[in-house]
Amino acid sequence: MNELKSKLEQLYAEITDIISHLNLPQKEQLLLEMEEKANDPNFWSDPQAAGQHTKKAASIRSFVEFWRNLEKNCVGLLELAEHTEVSSPDVDEISKEYEILLREFEKNKILAVLSGKYDSYNAIVALHAGAGGVDAMDWTEMLLRMITRYSEKKGFEVEVLDISKNPEAGVKSVTLEIKGQFAFGLLK
Repeated sequence: MNELKSKLEQLYAEITDIISHLNLPQKEQLLLEMEEKANDPNFWSDPQAAGQHTKKAASIRSFVEFWRNLEKNCVGLLELAEHTEVSSPDVDEISKEYEILLREFEKNKILAVLSGKYDSYNAIVALHAGAGGVDAMDWTEMLLRMITRYSEKKGFEVEVLDISKNPEAGVKSVTLEIKGQFAFGLLK
């Protein structure tokens, strides 16, 4: 049980460390301002801008709620672990919940690093073979496949905007638009 408490304390320390760098209070204030703007009677006069505003607010809200809930759940597990006897059947349940929290933290901590100005936006990727002949064009085609598969695995929508293929083999140049939350940050 002491080992589990130690793991929980370590996880809590890592979560609070990341949260301290995420500027969540500023994001929460921004959400309040965005909600206030959305309550303006003229908000929907430009539906496209209103839709983008609403989408951005939902993204920020989801981000803030995830980290606040992760912190709250970790604190709850720590308190439960402190009041649980070593021989209690609850130890297995606490251990399972710890593993779930740890997986969620590991899966999302990379997103915490992506706090740059454009990291949460879509991405445009351009690949050009350059002066390497057929080998370079073949390599460009391999990069195209790798980026496309990575993007699809992440759940992004990939659209080929422009492609110039070599008749022999490979791709001379290609431009992709990759749509999805944090596409730019993950691809840069």
